[in-house]
Amino acid sequence: MKKIILSAVASSLLFCFAGNCHANETDDDGQLIADLKCDSAVLKFNSGRVPAMEDFLTAVNNKWHFDALTSYLTEKKGKLGSLTYATSDDLENDELNYYFSSKILKRSDGSYLYAYIHGHSEGTGNSLCFFTYNSETSEFTPYKSPVDKISADYKYTDNAASFNEDSDSLSTYMIFLYNESDEPSMSIEHVYSWDGSSYKLEGANLWTDGKIKTDYDPEMKNRSKMALLDVDGDNIPELWISTEEGNCQEMFSLNDGIKLIADSSFGPPSFTFTENGVMVSDPDGFNLKYTSIRNSNPKDVYRADCKIEGEKEICSYFINGKKISKKEWSSKASFLNSTREIKPAFEKLLSIN
Repeated sequence: MKKIILSAVASSLLFCFAGNCHANETDDDGQLIADLKCDSAVLKFNSGRVPAMEDFLTAVNNKWHFDALTSYLTEKKGKLGSLTYATSDDLENDELNYYFSSKILKRSDGSYLYAYIHGHSEGTGNSLCFFTYNSETSEFTPYKSPVDKISADYKYTDNAASFNEDSDSLSTYMIFLYNESDEPSMSIEHVYSWDGSSYKLEGANLWTDGKIKTDYDPEMKNRSKMALLDVDGDNIPELWISTEEGNCQEMFSLNDGIKLIADSSFGPPSFTFTENGVMVSDPDGFNLKYTSIRNSNPKDVYRADCKIEGEKEICSYFINGKKISKKEWSSKASFLNSTREIKPAFEKLLSIN
């Protein structure tokens, strides 16, 4: 059974936001077949008191009947007390197909936000749900998710989430690559802090097993922003990272390993694109390097190195490291005249690990 365990956290669970989520029943192949739509779910709780953790989890389980939650409530019955955090990691039985964690957050106005993460071990049918409690109707009602920084449904990408047991922070993950031990080797963690009323996005951490680096800056210092960009339209994003000033920028492939596609240590460089590749040129336009991308992997490399001698511009041209004539360059690289500029929505990068 495949478990998603991130080295950065004690517990993490695959999830999706309410919509394409599933729960409860499986077919012979272990695939989930019943939909969980927590954005429209109403959970019943008839007591007259402020619901505690056991009350909330019981209401969730009365609605969806999860194996892990049933086992947890049976094992922990009457023992949850005033807990504000609960997880199926505490169960003695670790062979369950489903995993969950839950958090109760007290808001500055005295009300409570009830959060629930539920995941299947094989990475299908997972959800992150938020509820508030209405004492007049004795119901938990859906609360619009304050956590919205998650990728599109990229190919080969798993999504995950975890609560921090020791604080009220929450992290979501996009997992792109796994190592031989089936542990994530490349993921993006979005960190949310609790401000007393809702979650606030602080920024992103890159977890890469130290594999994101360049020859001129192996430690990748001072990178402060990042973006995902699907350059070749294959639904597998490329990773673009940069210093705040933009004088150092890099783009990496995330398909079947981490590969450097384009980089620049001069600044500020110009990144432009065709339908299936990226071109980097220096501020004066004397030097450029274009890398075509196929299935999110670097393929052909076109390079022009120019300099001024006297009043003449002298250029050397290369395709995949082989020097070619100016005439051949004009023929084979003419498509570079139709590149376009893309300004991605960079977000704050907290660290590279």
